[in-house]
Amino acid sequence: FFSTFFELAVLQGCSRLLLEPRRVEMEQAWGQLLDTWPYSEQALFSVGTTMCTVVAFWGLNIVLWACYHFGWFDRYKIQDATWPPRELVVDGVVKNILGLLMQPFAFYYLLWGTMDQGVGSHWFSRSLPPWLTYVVQVAVYFLISDFCFYWMHRACHIPVLYKHIHKKHHLYKASIGLAANYAHPFEEIVVNFGSVAIPFYLWKPAHITVFWAWLLFRYWESVDGHCGYNFPWSPWIYIRGPCDFHDWHHSHNIGCFGIFPWSWDRVLGTDGHYREHMAKNKKKSKSR
Repeated sequence: FFSTFFELAVLQGCSRLLLEPRRVEMEQAWGQLLDTWPYSEQALFSVGTTMCTVVAFWGLNIVLWACYHFGWFDRYKIQDATWPPRELVVDGVVKNILGLLMQPFAFYYLLWGTMDQGVGSHWFSRSLPPWLTYVVQVAVYFLISDFCFYWMHRACHIPVLYKHIHKKHHLYKASIGLAANYAHPFEEIVVNFGSVAIPFYLWKPAHITVFWAWLLFRYWESVDGHCGYNFPWSPWIYIRGPCDFHDWHHSHNIGCFGIFPWSWDRVLGTDGHYREHMAKNKKKSKSR
């Protein structure tokens, strides 16, 4: 116990020493933005939210497009030479542009009212929360989002809902980054937007920047999970697990409904086929 306590104390001390100067710099930059921002807080919320979605989704997808187009890192590709049809990719680009243009309005009309009434003046406070607040709130948001996404996604595989709604997302049997947000409008609003917004409703963020951090990390994880590669340097391999998990869901359309392989799929056994498949592949690679 004392050893663990000592290690945590050392870790906290190191984080303060190394990260606190960065937080102070960010706080100064945030204060300057508030001083020079000529419009309302509502406008800042909308613009900031838009920037988060654009940077996280399109920034990552532009990098992934270069990898796909030039064949970089093909050794990490999960489905070898399998790619989605060109027409589907073009449709994905168009639909994602239209969807991301609409998202800031959805965030504004569905979330701003609750923030304005429930959070209070500290929402746009000049003082930023400590790093631990960002880490804890974003981590808890992921756990809540995983629970919501698992059950809503699993419900989408009920035959009638799959046929009329979720089948569109599964047109990407070989998943790429664009597939993360390629969905029927109903699924986009209820499942994708819902799994991002519900954690917010259950536990209001300590600051607007915590909400933006949550958006950045959630979009990053989603694009990474759909990218079709197992990049060994991706931090999500150590947090979520390899991308094989969700890629299997696209290629085989069986189980693997949640965000995290170690979570609800493992508890409820909906990852059985995936684990059997991975065990067989492991056995084959050992016998070579």
